Amino acid sequence: MRREQEHATAHPQAADPSQSSAASPVPSFGSLLSPGSAVQTGDRTVADPVLADLRLDQVIEAAAAKAAEREMVASLLSQPVSDAGILTYRQKVFHDLEDAALFEAAKAFASRMREVRAHLVQLAGMRSAQQRQGWFLDAAAIYCDAVQNLAADLASRRLASPGLLALRDYLAGYLDSAAFARLAADTTDRRKELAQVRYLVRIKGLRVDVSRYDGEADYGGPEFLPAGDLRRVETVLRLGHVRPGAGRQADRQWHACRHQRLRAA
Repeated sequence: MRREQEHATAHPQAADPSQSSAASPVPSFGSLLSPGSAVQTGDRTVADPVLADLRLDQVIEAAAAKAAEREMVASLLSQPVSDAGILTYRQKVFHDLEDAALFEAAKAFASRMREVRAHLVQLAGMRSAQQRQGWFLDAAAIYCDAVQNLAADLASRRLASPGLLALRDYLAGYLDSAAFARLAADTTDRRKELAQVRYLVRIKGLRVDVSRYDGEADYGGPEFLPAGDLRRVETVLRLGHVRPGAGRQADRQWHACRHQRLRAA
């Protein structure tokens, strides 16, 4: 993980937790779109006039509009498939996805992977090396959690499609690989170490001072942040909330907090 963080610092656009280190051999997996290792994609699409004559352009637009990756979905739906075997392969995958629990698991995995990519994209704009490393660590944690959850969901469902069966076997092998084990363990260890770091936050109006924690009391109350719950800090910062009271104690407003970055819910 340390080597990956250093690489992310120097080349943040190239960092990707899913491409951590050389992986142990795992079962092969091509795609949910076509059997084998080759995925049938390309630049060839059905001509727009043909799609319009058949009103398929409206079908594609309606289907793609609901997708997070709108352009990718529209492109895939516009590509003709001449192999009936590929169509059958895809239909079986979608038949399995009629299982509501499995469908929700697939949606959750896709959402988490979008979150990983969003983290990695933002690395390039961060000036602080520590901030980049922290965001990369978060991306690795999200990635590991997403892969483990999907593997567990696939293992717990009754599958029939060759595509999802191959994906299930691939993920089982990947989770057992030395590469993933190192990534998951290192990510967990670094997050545990960071969780032990404590500091003080002083909030007065729009001014925020951070300093070393030296055993000061954590002032309780509904207006104050319980240690470790930084989401309340965001509310305090946004609203400029000040606890009623008098004297230097009320003015100082010191809070003992665990070392975590503020993240939107």
